[in-house]
Amino acid sequence: MITPSPPPAWVRLLCGPALAVYFDEDCGICQATVRALRPLDRGRRLTFLGYDDDLPLPPGMDREALEARRAVEIVVHVRSTGAVLGGARGMLQILAALPLLRFVVWLGRLPGLSHLLEAAYRTVARNRRRISVALGLDACRVRLPG
Repeated sequence: MITPSPPPAWVRLLCGPALAVYFDEDCGICQATVRALRPLDRGRRLTFLGYDDDLPLPPGMDREALEARRAVEIVVHVRSTGAVLGGARGMLQILAALPLLRFVVWLGRLPGLSHLLEAAYRTVARNRRRISVALGLDACRVRLPG
């Protein structure tokens, strides 16, 4: 296995904090999102972890708590602070780690827009099985609550 060389220092300066991103590897939309984000992660700040992986859990979260959140959102652990975010806030944190998309983060800080982004995220998350199938992606195997 070839280990990639570390990114140049100037790239690391443009990147946000290192993140552990827990995602549903059985979800078509989640898989497509990870495939789109990986090449943009020039600073190698994102570590994508499937929920089924036998890997470290976010602080203060056991496997059952992670599984419960898995059904409704992505889970992002900010390694430097220990914060655990989900939903639109988690997605904005991911974008903040990517130099090419970092400018989008200001949208989430505008009054009222953060609520709109969260509502949009929840709508997509709630309908991700249907959306995945409609886009010809793998359908999620996770049963959503409700």
